[in-house]
Formats: sequence, C-alpha cells, structure tokens
Amino acid sequence: MDRPRCPTCGCLRPGQPKGEAHHAARMTEAKVKEMRGKYERGEGTYLSLSIEYDLAYSTVGNIIRRRTWRHV
Repeated sequence: MDRPRCPTCGCLRPGQPKGEAHHAARMTEAKVKEMRGKYERGEGTYLSLSIEYDLAYSTVGNIIRRRTWRHV
C-alpha cells in the first residue's frame, strides 16, 4: 500500500491537499507551468527563476525536476 508521506519527516499524512488546495501554497498551477516552460525554452536558470517567483533556489529545482507539483 503506497500512502503519501510528509516530505520533511516522512510521517504518514493521508488526504493531504495538493497544489493550490494546500494552505501554504505560494504557487498556482499556471505559475508552475509558466516556470517550467521558461526553463525548458532556456529563458531562465534556477537562480533567475527563484528571484522572479520569490522562491528558494532549491524549491525551483524541485518544481522543475517534478519532485514537487508532479501532478501538474
């Protein structure tokens, strides 16, 4: 049985809202798609995108590599 886990501590968290539905979301699905598109077209680096979207460098990397927001 594959159940969702908390990304920071690994505890089980069934039913956790994803994406924009999560209370702490700072991005929207549209912004995620826009960011990935810019990166794929070579219009931004992790650093430039992190500044543009006011996110941590590692957060941008996780979004681009689909470690987060993988449902988009």
